[in-house]
Amino acid sequence: MKLVGELWALGRETVRLWWRRLPVLGSWFLIGWIGLTTGTHLSVWLGGNHRTLATLAFVGGVMIQVVATIAMVHALWRDLRSPRNFARLNHRADELHAIPDSVFRRASLSKTLLLSIGPFLAVYAVWSLIDGWVADLTIWNQAVNPSGIGEQSWSVTTDPSEFGLYLVIGVVAWIALRALGLVRDRHRSSWWRASAVFLEGLWAFCLFFITIGLLTLLWHWFYRTRVFTGLAAAWAWFIDTLPAIRLPFDVALPDAVRLLSGWLAQDLLPAVWQGVGLPLAWLALVATVYGWRGFSMADALSRSRAARLSGRLEATSWGRALRTVTSLATMDVRDKYLPVIQALRLTLRSGPVLLGAYLILYALIQFIARWLDVAVVLAAGPMDNVTRLLVQSLLTLPGSLLAQTLVVALWAATVDRGLRAALGGVREREREPELASGNEVPVLPQSGGDGVEVRG
Repeated sequence: MKLVGELWALGRETVRLWWRRLPVLGSWFLIGWIGLTTGTHLSVWLGGNHRTLATLAFVGGVMIQVVATIAMVHALWRDLRSPRNFARLNHRADELHAIPDSVFRRASLSKTLLLSIGPFLAVYAVWSLIDGWVADLTIWNQAVNPSGIGEQSWSVTTDPSEFGLYLVIGVVAWIALRALGLVRDRHRSSWWRASAVFLEGLWAFCLFFITIGLLTLLWHWFYRTRVFTGLAAAWAWFIDTLPAIRLPFDVALPDAVRLLSGWLAQDLLPAVWQGVGLPLAWLALVATVYGWRGFSMADALSRSRAARLSGRLEATSWGRALRTVTSLATMDVRDKYLPVIQALRLTLRSGPVLLGAYLILYALIQFIARWLDVAVVLAAGPMDNVTRLLVQSLLTLPGSLLAQTLVVALWAATVDRGLRAALGGVREREREPELASGNEVPVLPQSGGDGVEVRG
């Protein structure tokens, strides 16, 4: 019953946020959709003869899409209840030690983009979400250049031989970003912020694009090594040595083990990675957008381990020098990526009931959006391949608009409710006026559960 009640409460909170901010959410979504579509078509129009410009056009379209997603999340900040609830705990400093100061101050969109666009692009790359956009780009390249010689005639290619181009673009963008940072104190115009966001996204995209590509090549290389061949042979030997016991449904034990292992590797683990890992990663990213990023290495590690490590480095001159160099080299990791890990840990503390309700609603939204796409295609009726290619993005627009705006509202509602429960904020009984009296002092829950004890 707890799960049913949480489903209802979280669903109602999601719809409330979605309906209240639908014009803003829809506008940002359309900006992202137009930017990605324009970047894709501009890249195809430039073609393989202008590969560098075509690549920049496509990456620019991707970044506009990612920026629009972050802006949608940022637009819901003012509707969150947890910052207002935590603000009532100012006289209880012992209960606020885990709450960063940035939670109480709504950061500007430009600052949020600079800190968040890299981690968002990392999730898009690790979970292969960019592959769908690359696939659309490939289809358009094949349609425009039907007689082209492979990928060499395409505007953008993922062939490893082109990694050098992405490396050069990424290095140039990183150097330009650092140079821009040196003069940011004297130039704080909106043009500076837009340039910084573009360069940050450009070098992060190239970094993750190359990293994922190299890891894929490494896996293909390992697949052909003697080590992998030996492991495969050992597994086959293990299967063959199993006794041929007949199990229910008239299946032999070796065949059952072979089928089960294949199901685990090819179906279950990828499904968990996409159906559980990806939604939880989104929650962590959304938490950092809402200010949950003021964490140190001591927060990510245990404080005792961090203290021992810091003491060892400070004990010698070479240790202090190493710490300085490491601090400079890992500045981006500490400022942008480490908080995501800590935010994920805080989100997981909200308990299985809230996370289960979130995963169910997340899957339900995706299901509804896909069936809406099918309904729109059926309503459009039969059409030839050329016409379908031209209008395909328009046919999927209603489903994408509904799904993305609802999912963003679901992210915000889940993070808001989860962090209130995990960090001891006042968990309202679905009535905001009950929290306005100011006579109640919430006490941190012992297990991160749903209930919060209140003392008068």
